[in-house]
Amino acid sequence: VVEDSEYARKSLRSIFESADIDVVEVEDPLEAIEVYKKENPDIVTLDITMPEKDGTEVLKEILDVDPYAKVIMITSNGQDSSISKTILMGASHYVSKPFNPSKVLRVIEKVQNS
Repeated sequence: VVEDSEYARKSLRSIFESADIDVVEVEDPLEAIEVYKKENPDIVTLDITMPEKDGTEVLKEILDVDPYAKVIMITSNGQDSSISKTILMGASHYVSKPFNPSKVLRVIEKVQNS
């Protein structure tokens, strides 16, 4: 979970833990690549809008390290152009804030099985 918002990170952690999914949290997008290399997660959830480095930059860096990475972008309402851009860049899917737990888990399952 790469997310600068503590509330959003806790929400995602709760959703994932309810489905017995292990979670690694990263608050600072500048640390995301190093944590990705160290942890080698099955799936990354990545907020598009973050300070210092936005999610599209982090997505590019993750895909440069691992072209097969499964990355789900986290969006806020009104970010349609950003969603399209990240999907074209190689993101696997997206989910919108506020989170709907069952939708988040459906997307995780879909991406895991792809």
